[in-house]
Amino acid sequence: MQAFRKGSTTGAWFVSRRFSSLSVGLCLCSSACRWQTLDVRRGLDAWPTFELAQMAQAPVEERVERTRARRIVANSLTSGSDGYAAWHSFDAASRMTQATLSVNAVTDHVLDYGFVGTGTACADANITGAVTNPGANGNRTTFSDAHMVGGFTSTASTMYCDDAVDHLLGSVVSGDPIPEANPVADGPAPAELAYDAHGNTTKLADQGLVFDVVNRHVSTTITTTEATTTITHLRDAANRIVARTVDAPGVENDLTIRYAHTGSGLLRVGVTLDVW
Repeated sequence: MQAFRKGSTTGAWFVSRRFSSLSVGLCLCSSACRWQTLDVRRGLDAWPTFELAQMAQAPVEERVERTRARRIVANSLTSGSDGYAAWHSFDAASRMTQATLSVNAVTDHVLDYGFVGTGTACADANITGAVTNPGANGNRTTFSDAHMVGGFTSTASTMYCDDAVDHLLGSVVSGDPIPEANPVADGPAPAELAYDAHGNTTKLADQGLVFDVVNRHVSTTITTTEATTTITHLRDAANRIVARTVDAPGVENDLTIRYAHTGSGLLRVGVTLDVW
């Protein structure tokens, strides 16, 4: 959160990330919050412009349901007439096996996850080096998304191919594509994956990842046809992340989240947006 003042108006920015989108909210001292969602993969090239006179709206409320083991099995988020909900199922090994997502009480995605053997599917797809039973090590091997398109349910399925040291080598996709799926969710091809000598992932679809000599994640560069965005992490002497910066096209679009720590715990988070 970052407090600000514009003229006689005071308030605060809030930032929240869900999947590949970044939600930016503005809360005024005299009204409720207003949120706008941006796609961080597109370079943050269009930060929202808020009309301060039109900020009032219903409060946002979030609820979660937990098991006795404190595992979240359901959550909901409502704001006025808009409502979002999710339900999660797990197997005996505490692995998520299904997630059901709904918008305004209408199910729009049912996600299923599997850990079974892949058989000859990876070899048949000419993915070299894949083993037939990566699920034995706990690797997720299958994913399906039954989603709504034009009022009808359509299903996309993905099988993941791993090698003997649990590196993802590629994927086999079938069924109907997921609308607006990002390059990771739509199933990476072998050419979209790479690893360094220490086993760190250095290429994942449209993302390039950099690690230092002690295998700490330093930065990620996301390259799309529209723009290139670089996200960097700064650490202190105790190896704690103290800043995360998004360097997007145009200096006015940069974002820095700063983390202050006390002992081994997180003290506070500050967000700096180059908007005004």
